[in-house]
Amino acid sequence: MKLRDNSSESLVRISEVIAEVEESYFVGRHNEVKFFLEHLQEENPTHKIIYFYGEGGIGKTFLLHEFSRVAARQDILFISLDSEDFRHTTTEFVDYLYNIVISHIHLEENVDSKATLMECLNILNHYGKKIIIVMDTYEQMEDLDRWFRNAFLRQLHPRISVILAGRKRLTGEWIESPAWRSITKQIKLEPFSFTETYRFLVENGLVSEEKKAQVIWEFTKGNPLLLTLAAISQYNEEEENCPSNNTEILRTLTSRWLNEVRNETLLNIIEVAALFHQFDQNNISEVLEQEVSNRLFLQLTSLSFIRKTQNGWTFHELIRDALRVELQQRNPDRYDYLTNRIINYYYQRIKKAPTVDDIASFFYHIGNDFLQSVFFQDSIMDTSMYLEPVGAYNFHEVEEYIEYQLSHIIPSSASYYNRKTNTSYHFDVSAEHNRREIELISPEYIKKWVMKGLPY
Repeated sequence: MKLRDNSSESLVRISEVIAEVEESYFVGRHNEVKFFLEHLQEENPTHKIIYFYGEGGIGKTFLLHEFSRVAARQDILFISLDSEDFRHTTTEFVDYLYNIVISHIHLEENVDSKATLMECLNILNHYGKKIIIVMDTYEQMEDLDRWFRNAFLRQLHPRISVILAGRKRLTGEWIESPAWRSITKQIKLEPFSFTETYRFLVENGLVSEEKKAQVIWEFTKGNPLLLTLAAISQYNEEEENCPSNNTEILRTLTSRWLNEVRNETLLNIIEVAALFHQFDQNNISEVLEQEVSNRLFLQLTSLSFIRKTQNGWTFHELIRDALRVELQQRNPDRYDYLTNRIINYYYQRIKKAPTVDDIASFFYHIGNDFLQSVFFQDSIMDTSMYLEPVGAYNFHEVEEYIEYQLSHIIPSSASYYNRKTNTSYHFDVSAEHNRREIELISPEYIKKWVMKGLPY
C-alpha cells in the first residue's frame, strides 16, 4: 500500500483549541515529561513499552495528552487508543485500531471500512517514521492482555514505541518473562506535591495564599481530579474550610474508582470493608455474619485502591472517606448498624484477650473525630516503619539520636484534617517545648527501663 501524509490542513480545529487550553493548565509531571522527551530522542530505545499507572483521578489521561503535544512538536506520529472505546474481542479491537490508524495515516488508494490485523500491522510497520501508540485504561484489557501482547505488540516494527496507562501495576507475564520485563518500564504516577498543588490552585485563580492552599491540599491529598473538581466548585477564599459541596466532589471520585468493580456482591463487601481502619477476611465475615470466600476476598484486595498494611489491608484514604460519607448520607441506619457491629467486634476481642492493635482499633471506631484525625494517619501505617529493640549492643544509636535532636531544636507545627466532618486541627509547638520533651526522655531515662527489661 502507498501512504500519503495528512499534514496540509491549516484551519484551526476544535482539537487544537482544546490542546492549547489543556497545555496552558498542565501542571507538574516534570520528571515524566522529561523522561518522555529523552525517550523520543533515542534512536532505538531499550524500553519499547512504557507503562504509567496510578490511582483513579491521578491524571494519567491528562499526561498522555501532554505527551501527544510534545510528540506533535517533534513531528512524531502519536496514535491514541482507549480500551473503553471498543468491545473487548479481537475483531472489535482490529476494527477500532484500523479506523484510528487510517485517520492518521491516509492511504492513496480507496480503503475498506474493515481490515485484518496483518493489514493494520502492514500500514504501521511501513510508515517509515517513528510512531508512538498509546493505550489508555489498560486495566480493563485483562481479557485481551495475552492476545494484545503476543499477537499485536510482538509484530510491531522497532521504530514503534508503545505507551500503556492503567491503575494497577502490570503483573503476570509482563514481569515473569525476562524478555517482556527487559523491554517494559513501569512508572507510578504519584499525587501532586504541595508545591504542585499550590501552583495549580493559583493558576486556576482559587487561592493566593499558601495557608488556604494547605487546606485544599489536605482535603485532596494532591489528587489532580479532586483538585480539578475543587476548581470547578469555585472555592471561596473567604472561607477557611474546603468547598461546601465536598461530598459531591468525593462522590464523583468514588464513582470513577468503583467503575473497575463489576460484581454486586463485591460492592456490598467494599461498603463494609471501607468502614474498617484496617480489615482482613475474618473481621469482614464477622461483621457481615457470613463467610467471605477466598475468591471474593482476593477480588477485593486486588482492587487498585486497596493496599496491604502490617496487620491487614486498608483503602486509599480518599475513597475510604468518600464511601463512608456516602453510606452515612444514603443509608444512615445501615451505617450506624455496621459501625456498631465493628465496635462490638473489637470490644469482644478485647474482653477475651486484649492486644494493643485491638484496643487502638476500638478507640478508632468509637468515632471520635479528633482521635481518628490525629492518631490514625495513613502515613503511620506505612509498612516501611518498624520497631527495633534497644539493648547494650545498639544503645549508642539511642544516644546519638537524642544528641542530634538536642542540637537541632526548632519550632514545629502539625496539621490534621478529617474529611468526614470537614474539620481541620492545627498545632504549633515551640522550640522550648520540643527541647523539654527531648530532655525528659534522656538516655539515662531510657536505660533505666531497658535495664529493668520493660518497654520504654
